[in-house]
Amino acid sequence: MSFCVSDQQQSLGNAASTSTRPTKRTKTAGAASNVTEATAPQKTPVLMGMRGEYAAGGFLDMPVEILFEIFGWARPEDLLSLTRTSKPLRSILRNRRTALSTWKSAFARHYPDMPACPPGMDEPRYARFMCSRECHGECEGLAGEGETRAFWYLRVRYCQPCLDKRVINRIDSKAPYYHCVPIEYVFPAASAPYRRPQYLLGDVESFNRQLDELPPGEERDAFIEREEERMRGLHEHVAKCMKWEREQNMKHHAELARIRERRFDGIVQRIVDLGYGDELDRMESEEFRSLVRVDDHSREQELTDREWDRIELDIVGYLKRRRSEEETERRGDAACEAEA
Repeated sequence: MSFCVSDQQQSLGNAASTSTRPTKRTKTAGAASNVTEATAPQKTPVLMGMRGEYAAGGFLDMPVEILFEIFGWARPEDLLSLTRTSKPLRSILRNRRTALSTWKSAFARHYPDMPACPPGMDEPRYARFMCSRECHGECEGLAGEGETRAFWYLRVRYCQPCLDKRVINRIDSKAPYYHCVPIEYVFPAASAPYRRPQYLLGDVESFNRQLDELPPGEERDAFIEREEERMRGLHEHVAKCMKWEREQNMKHHAELARIRERRFDGIVQRIVDLGYGDELDRMESEEFRSLVRVDDHSREQELTDREWDRIELDIVGYLKRRRSEEETERRGDAACEAEA
């Protein structure tokens, strides 16, 4: 199967060229006789409104094997973004038969420790859940990154307003769906001392609809048993995901600590290179911490020349004042000794 769109683009281009070609004007007496239709400059037709659909036309003209080789180096969240750029790219990357290995390669390359995509989810949906912080609700991802939360058992990511619209807070332990539908225990408020069980309304409605379509007896019992088994598998997968999340958070905090340490060491080295090493050696710990606060070294960014230019004036100004105060104090001490 070919995913190229060059033929479609060519036909559209021909149609656009025909519809937008300027009509020939009648020659006037003052017109140059040697200008003919063949030598007159031709205007290049512009396809208006085609940016989303055909902006990547040249890219998609490459062989499919090369496209997938390129896609294989992308992160899962980048592949997810590519599916939203144009319909041709979406059809390529959402084709499970041809693109499945590309998604799996992206997960394996960039998230080797992440639990595998569970049954019931495809890789693009799993990437949206695990690698993106956008809301899955009506706000369509417009919630800020800090405003969404992953609900592992429900396998969704919602901001609080979208969550409130989709959950059932009253749980009937005798209902058929009680052990057959994902349940999440959520703190109803930040200060709440307990967690409240919640179902997604869509999950309950889907389960009840399937259950009502089955006649009472063995078929219905087998369906309930399968759903209960599916919930046991869900719990096992969620445990792996939560463990992975904890490990990622630990790695993230450790990396931030390393960045802060490298930044601090870089600032100290630049101060020494400017000739203020003796001032640093004579500083008390409290004074040194004051310099650190002036320096703002705790920012979790690598120290670059641009960053140093931003903070150098404050640091050097502080050290110059300290050096001047020390010299004034030494001269005063010398004068006192001379008088004595």
